[in-house]
Amino acid sequence: MKTSKFTAVVFGLLLLGGSPLRFSCQDVTEKRNDFVSQISQKRIDRYFQDIIRLSPRPPESEIFRKCRAYLTNTLKSFSLNVWEESFTASTPKGAIQMANVVAEKKGHSDRIIYLGSHIDTKIIDGIEIQGANDSGSSTAALLELAGVISGQETRFTYRFVFFDGEESIGINMNENDGLYGSKEHVLRLQANKLISNVHAMILLDMIGDKSPAINRDLNSSPELYALFAACCQRLGYTDLCAGTSSYMYDDHVPFLQAGIPSIDLIDFDYGPNNSFWHTEKDTAENVSIKSIFRLVQTVACMLESFEEKQDN
Repeated sequence: MKTSKFTAVVFGLLLLGGSPLRFSCQDVTEKRNDFVSQISQKRIDRYFQDIIRLSPRPPESEIFRKCRAYLTNTLKSFSLNVWEESFTASTPKGAIQMANVVAEKKGHSDRIIYLGSHIDTKIIDGIEIQGANDSGSSTAALLELAGVISGQETRFTYRFVFFDGEESIGINMNENDGLYGSKEHVLRLQANKLISNVHAMILLDMIGDKSPAINRDLNSSPELYALFAACCQRLGYTDLCAGTSSYMYDDHVPFLQAGIPSIDLIDFDYGPNNSFWHTEKDTAENVSIKSIFRLVQTVACMLESFEEKQDN
């Protein structure tokens, strides 16, 4: 994931052809579903430590396969319907076998809310990248959200997707290198004529910085960012939405291009001047579990708001 000059085109596509969200930013202090209070910092820490032991996680590696198995077993323990999406990615280094992990919690309607994170870690010759923040933080967060939502009675159907191949195989991400798993998943949604069923997509990425400030992604749907900011206000986490404005190219982009309202919750300033990103400094000691916990609570608040709104 990175800022990039070509991503402004995506925002234009969303404005021209994207489906509008069927909710407004209501008063998020009035709610019946209480997801926020059930988020556990202790559980997040446990998931995070499990994932750190499965590092680094480059695609097609044995450690990556073990990580997928861990995710599958954990998600099944929540009584979710879990499957893998295997596919072959055409990359600058040839064909690579990849697989997303998908878990679904059925609601009272077929309207789907997506929550996503990528699993893989960046490959750079000569450097071992643990990937504690990118992508251990968001993977642990998504497991906690899946566990909490799985035990609730919900109007929406929820899908939790752990994407393979978010990172570019070459040095720099571009339209032809990176986002392999999210592109594959959206192609399957289109083939199964499910795009119109998707209400929103919330992507988590790099959320464990010790001084968190989520970027205002100019590619993301403005309504979703407004809802995120309202939930930050409700929870007293206003510092979370103090990040800079920029265009982010991340796993939400294929969803946006398909006309699905989407938001990328990413703190693209990891360490001084983003100096820990894609380096050997992306380790557990540079990640704050409390930062992850606060962001997960804020997403839970957003889901409460979705559940409360009746005109879906």
